[in-house]
Amino acid sequence: MLSLRRVFAPAPPPEGSDQVTQWRWVRAVQLRQLYVVVPLFVLVVLIGLPAVLLVLAGLGLFAGVANALYLTLKIRRAESAGDTG
Repeated sequence: MLSLRRVFAPAPPPEGSDQVTQWRWVRAVQLRQLYVVVPLFVLVVLIGLPAVLLVLAGLGLFAGVANALYLTLKIRRAESAGDTG
Protein backbone atom coordinates (compact mmCIF):
# COMPACT_ATOMS: atom_id res chain seq x y z
CA MET A 1 0.00 0.00 0.00
CA LEU A 2 1.30 3.43 -0.93
CA SER A 3 1.94 5.71 2.01
CA LEU A 4 1.14 9.42 1.75
CA ARG A 5 4.42 10.16 3.49
CA ARG A 6 6.31 8.58 0.59
CA VAL A 7 4.43 10.77 -1.86
CA PHE A 8 4.85 14.04 0.01
CA ALA A 9 8.13 13.70 1.83
CA PRO A 10 11.45 12.01 2.06
CA ALA A 11 12.09 9.87 5.10
CA PRO A 12 12.07 11.94 8.27
CA PRO A 13 15.41 12.89 9.78
CA PRO A 14 16.87 10.50 12.34
CA GLU A 15 15.97 10.97 15.96
CA GLY A 16 18.14 13.61 17.63
CA SER A 17 19.15 15.37 14.42
CA ASP A 18 19.94 19.08 14.50
CA GLN A 19 17.31 21.78 14.12
CA VAL A 20 18.38 22.83 10.61
CA THR A 21 17.95 19.28 9.33
CA GLN A 22 14.47 19.13 10.84
CA TRP A 23 13.55 22.49 9.25
CA ARG A 24 14.79 21.25 5.88
CA TRP A 25 12.59 18.18 6.16
CA VAL A 26 9.53 20.27 7.06
CA ARG A 27 10.23 22.59 4.12
CA ALA A 28 10.55 19.60 1.78
CA VAL A 29 7.17 18.32 2.94
CA GLN A 30 5.53 21.71 2.42
CA LEU A 31 7.00 22.21 -1.05
CA ARG A 32 5.92 18.75 -2.16
CA GLN A 33 2.41 19.45 -0.92
CA LEU A 34 2.36 22.58 -3.07
CA TYR A 35 2.86 20.33 -6.11
CA VAL A 36 -0.62 18.97 -5.37
CA VAL A 37 -2.29 22.09 -4.01
CA VAL A 38 -1.39 24.44 -6.87
CA PRO A 39 -2.99 22.32 -9.63
CA LEU A 40 -6.06 21.87 -7.43
CA PHE A 41 -6.25 25.64 -6.99
CA VAL A 42 -6.06 26.11 -10.77
CA LEU A 43 -8.85 23.55 -11.16
CA VAL A 44 -10.99 25.41 -8.62
CA VAL A 45 -10.46 28.64 -10.53
CA LEU A 46 -11.36 27.00 -13.84
CA ILE A 47 -14.51 25.43 -12.41
CA GLY A 48 -15.61 28.86 -11.24
CA LEU A 49 -16.59 28.21 -7.66
CA PRO A 50 -17.93 31.05 -5.49
CA ALA A 51 -15.57 33.91 -4.73
CA VAL A 52 -15.43 33.07 -1.01
CA LEU A 53 -13.97 29.64 -1.75
CA LEU A 54 -11.49 31.14 -4.18
CA VAL A 55 -10.34 33.65 -1.57
CA LEU A 56 -9.95 30.94 1.07
CA ALA A 57 -8.02 28.70 -1.31
CA GLY A 58 -5.79 31.63 -2.29
CA LEU A 59 -5.09 32.47 1.35
CA GLY A 60 -4.18 28.86 2.06
CA LEU A 61 -1.85 28.78 -0.93
CA PHE A 62 -0.25 32.06 0.10
CA ALA A 63 0.24 30.80 3.67
CA GLY A 64 1.97 27.65 2.42
CA VAL A 65 4.38 29.56 0.21
CA ALA A 66 5.04 32.16 2.91
CA ASN A 67 5.83 29.48 5.49
CA ALA A 68 8.24 27.73 3.10
CA LEU A 69 10.00 31.06 2.49
CA TYR A 70 10.13 31.72 6.24
CA LEU A 71 11.71 28.31 6.87
CA THR A 72 14.26 28.98 4.12
CA LEU A 73 15.17 32.25 5.81
CA LYS A 74 15.52 30.53 9.20
CA ILE A 75 17.74 27.83 7.68
CA ARG A 76 20.01 30.36 6.00
CA ARG A 77 20.31 32.47 9.15
CA ALA A 78 21.16 29.41 11.25
CA GLU A 79 23.74 28.23 8.70
CA SER A 80 25.38 31.64 8.46
CA ALA A 81 25.56 31.89 12.23
CA GLY A 82 27.05 28.41 12.43
CA ASP A 83 24.21 27.26 14.69
CA THR A 84 22.99 23.80 13.78
CA GLY A 85 21.57 22.72 17.11
